[in-house]
Amino acid sequence: MTQLSVIDFSKNSTFEIQNEVQNMHWHSYQVTILMHITWWHNPNPIPNDEDSKVLMKYHFYINDDKTHDSYFVQHCLRLHRENMVDNGFQTKHHYMWSNGCSSQFKTKTSWFFVSCYPYLTKGCSLLWSFA
Repeated sequence: MTQLSVIDFSKNSTFEIQNEVQNMHWHSYQVTILMHITWWHNPNPIPNDEDSKVLMKYHFYINDDKTHDSYFVQHCLRLHRENMVDNGFQTKHHYMWSNGCSSQFKTKTSWFFVSCYPYLTKGCSLLWSFA
C-alpha cells in the first residue's frame, strides 16, 4: 500500500483571555501546530462509489515549544506511523511533501531520519519532496 502526505507548520497560535487585565497583555501563551494530511487507497472500497477509493486522514500535533525544529517533526512522523499501523494500515511506500524550510525539514538530522526510516518502520521507504 502507498501513502501520500503533506506536512507543514501552522503559525504560532496565541491563547488570549477575552477580558484580560492590563498586565496579562504582555504574558500570552503560544503553541505550535504541525499539520499532517495523509491519503491512501482504500483496501475495501464501496463498489460504484468513486469517493470511497481514496481515504484521507488529518493529524494535528500541538506543542508549546516554539522552536519548530526537525526533532519535533521526526517525533510526529513516528507517532503518525504508529497510529497508521495501529489502525491496520501497513504501507510499503510513503511519499511526503513539505515546504523547503531549512530549519524544520532540510537539516542533516532530517536526512539521517529519512535514511533510517526503512529500519524504523520495518521496510517502509520514505521519499520526501520539497515545494
